[in-house]
Amino acid sequence: MPTSSWRKSSPSSEPPAVAGGAGESDQPAASRPRRRTCPGAARWRGDLRARAVLIVDSNGETVLGPRFIRLLEEIDRAGSVRQAALHLGLGYRHALAWIGRAEQVLGRALVVRQAGGVAGGGSGLTAQGADLIRRYRRVASVLGRVVERAEHEILDVP
Repeated sequence: MPTSSWRKSSPSSEPPAVAGGAGESDQPAASRPRRRTCPGAARWRGDLRARAVLIVDSNGETVLGPRFIRLLEEIDRAGSVRQAALHLGLGYRHALAWIGRAEQVLGRALVVRQAGGVAGGGSGLTAQGADLIRRYRRVASVLGRVVERAEHEILDVP
């Protein structure tokens, strides 16, 4: 079986392009997964769409970005790193490593984990983790407003 250079568990990788071009699919529209709208995205004139995304990396490894924030939100919702990773299509060990890398770079705990056992384990966000989500979403919202205003700056002829 041929291997792919794209790994499903990599937070900084994007999936390969699908044959047939963007937007084309053999699936009926009702059965296709709904695309998430990026908080920093805006529809411009015609078919144009623009977006600004904040990604923080360290030594080429993504530390913070929209996908990491979604991981934290999903951990908060599911109460489990394993379930959050599964829901987002990340490997469990990769999600743990990503959380560890972010916690190390930021110098604070973001996720609290309790090992399983008879009562089962679980995970949740620390106060700093919840605060990081709020702060990142606030910055993403500002970026979205910048993108909306940029249409006139870029496309309008003086």
